[in-house]
This record gives sequence, structure tokens and C-alpha cells, in this order.
Amino acid sequence: MLRHQLRVDLALRLMIVAGVVAILAITFDFDDNGSLLSLLAIFLAVFVWIYLNNLSARASSQLPHITAMIDSDPPAAEHALAEQLRRRPLLRWIRLMLYHRLAMLRHRQHRFAESAAICHTLLMYPTGPGRDSRAQLLLMLTESRLECRDVLGAYFALQSLHETRLSLVEHLQRLTLQTRYEVTIGADRAALRAAHQKIQLVELLPAPQCGAVHAMLATAARRADQQNLARWLWQRVELLCTPEQVRRLQQGGFGVGVVQTPQRQPAGFQ
Repeated sequence: MLRHQLRVDLALRLMIVAGVVAILAITFDFDDNGSLLSLLAIFLAVFVWIYLNNLSARASSQLPHITAMIDSDPPAAEHALAEQLRRRPLLRWIRLMLYHRLAMLRHRQHRFAESAAICHTLLMYPTGPGRDSRAQLLLMLTESRLECRDVLGAYFALQSLHETRLSLVEHLQRLTLQTRYEVTIGADRAALRAAHQKIQLVELLPAPQCGAVHAMLATAARRADQQNLARWLWQRVELLCTPEQVRRLQQGGFGVGVVQTPQRQPAGFQ
């Protein structure tokens, strides 16, 4: 759908521009004296140029509103996106940014296969003024592929993330996804490498996300036969997360088998 719409946008813009150029050429060919007819042709060209740019500008102005609605009112965001995507022709980067918001919405709706497909396609195109969205797309792609149990796809997305400049928040999100990937494929020793530094970093995240990383590390520690560390990590999970969040983590397979008995902090984590 995206490729088709981009082709239609380009074809329409080329047709409109060619039509205006043809009208100007014919007008000036038959009107060498610069009369009213030539002036009207120039006004027509200016009007078409303003119209095309205004169409994209109106769609661009809706991007912040749609972004805000994705969390607060997903159905309204869906409606607004459908309305803006029907506009044509749009500048390419505007349409790409609208699809970026669609990927965010599908991610929010837990429709991870669709989110992954959109992110993968968007990453094939240069996004112009929206070039800073590459890291966000890769983070969504990695998480979506992990949710879909596509560990090979998640590996390649993580590899691209390591080659991409990230903000502090994006770096922490990558660390979380990297840990989840390593625990998912059973690379428990890799997940536990520099665990102390990882824990210090993820403490910058909100409590639920911080607790989720602790749950992943607790799972890796249990499987690596580091039971004291596993128990201490799980106690931290229970401090950071609500009972409902703890239950969801357990349903996701994290922390299962960790013996939940009081245990002092393991050596090296003072």
C-alpha cells in the first residue's frame, strides 16, 4: 500500500507540473506581447504550486496531534490517520511520517506483525526531515519481531540499532531489548555479563520497565544456576512492579522457578 501511494503521489505531481508547464508554453507561444492571458497562466502556476504545498503542510501539521492521540485515544488516531492518508499528492517524507505514526498505532494496539511490516518497509526509504525517526523505527521493529518470535529478524534489527546514533532513552530501550533477545535465545551468560552496570542503567527507566529487565535477568540467573542472584533480582521485581505487572511477567515466562525466599543482596551488588 505504501509503495503504491508513493508512486501515485509522484505520478500526480509530475502530471500536474507537466500540465502547468504545457499551459505556460502554449500561452507564451501564442501571446508574445505579455497580455492578460500570459498573466493568468502565471497566476495558475503559482496557485497550483501553493495548493500542492498547502496539502502537504496541512497533513504535516496534524502529525503532533495524531502522535498525542495514539496513547490517549487510539480510535481517534486511527480515524485521523485514515483521513490524512487519503490526501494526495503528498510530499514523500510527509507520507512516510504518516506511516510512521501508523506503525506506532499498530504497536500500541499489539498488532505486532503489522507494526513490524510497516517499520521494515519505512526503513528502506530516506525520510528527509524525519531522519531522526530511524532509531524509533528500529526499536519498534526489534520489539515487534521479538513479540512475533522472529529471533533472526530481531537479531538483524538489533545489529542495525548498534550502528545507529541513539539518545540516552533510546540506548536504555536498546539495552532492554538486547537483554530480552539474549534471554529468549537462551544466551544467559551474555545476558548476565556486566549485570551490575546494566542494573544501574535500567534504574533510569520507569519502574515497570526497570522491573521487567530485573525479571529477565532473574530468569537468566536461575538458568545459569546463580540462585542467590536470581532471588535478589526477583525481590527487586516485586518491589518495582505491581502484583498485576508481576503476574504478567510470570505469564510471559520470566521469573518462573525462582525460589522467592528472603535473601541478602549478593556480593558484588553493594
